Amino acid sequence: MHFIAHKSVFYPLTFEEFLWAAQQPLLVKAFDELNLSKVAHEKLFGMLVDYCYVGGMPEAVGAWFGFSDTQGLSIIERTERVSKIHDALIAGYERDFGKYSKTIATHQINAIFRNVPRQLAQHIDDSVKRFKFKDVIENASRYQQLVGPIDWLEKCKLVSKCHPVDSQPKSPLPALSKENIFKLFFFDVGLLGHLLGLSYNEHREQSFNYKGYIAENFVQSELVAQQSGPTCSWEHARSEIEFIYKSSTDALIPIEVKSGKRTRAKSLSVYVQRYAPQKTIKLVGSTGSIDDPKALVLPLYFT
Repeated sequence: MHFIAHKSVFYPLTFEEFLWAAQQPLLVKAFDELNLSKVAHEKLFGMLVDYCYVGGMPEAVGAWFGFSDTQGLSIIERTERVSKIHDALIAGYERDFGKYSKTIATHQINAIFRNVPRQLAQHIDDSVKRFKFKDVIENASRYQQLVGPIDWLEKCKLVSKCHPVDSQPKSPLPALSKENIFKLFFFDVGLLGHLLGLSYNEHREQSFNYKGYIAENFVQSELVAQQSGPTCSWEHARSEIEFIYKSSTDALIPIEVKSGKRTRAKSLSVYVQRYAPQKTIKLVGSTGSIDDPKALVLPLYFT
């Protein structure tokens, strides 16, 4: 199994690396230059849709872009090859659960592994909610009963956590989080869709209205690849900000992810009124705007 290394930790290819693999220098240039033109956006968002279907596993990426003997394949043949690779990868991970989980029951690890996509898919037009422990494993409904398999999967980089903060975000953010309260995301957006049975056509038909949980899992994966650890979000009453990102200058930046039919726009305003952050970022399905450097609105793929 080959991965791209980020800060000595191994993750699937990011969206930017997916673009490199596509061997389309003009698209890479548009991405690098933060090109917000309509033409560039349509092509880059089309690549994002492909990425959300294929994911970042090198074998799947190789099949998609026609490496070695796959050149000249039709879109149907390419999707079938990617689907078979996804099947093989999932089967391989589940075999490994039994090989390497010495003190954790294999069926418990597998139950969590399969349940994360199911819980994510419950949030189509809203923010992903906290992971629910009930009904995941038989006769287990509390965090302490599931902490073993969850931590095992996290250490293996197959899931990642996002901890909600319900007070003013301050550094260090982990000090504000609670061990037993978190969102759980899947490590690869392509395998996430595969486990949920999403076809390539279903991805394409969503066009610029991406399902909330797919977009949010994509952003989570991109941030984890950058900072190699759990992320944080913010909650207050009915307001939610999907991510709080600590920049290289130690600024805490709220990142709102908007997609699909979700029209909630008050959360970021509430956050700004309460805490007056140095900068805000909204990730959207449209071309966005960088006219105000303190309030960036960017397409999802620029995460």
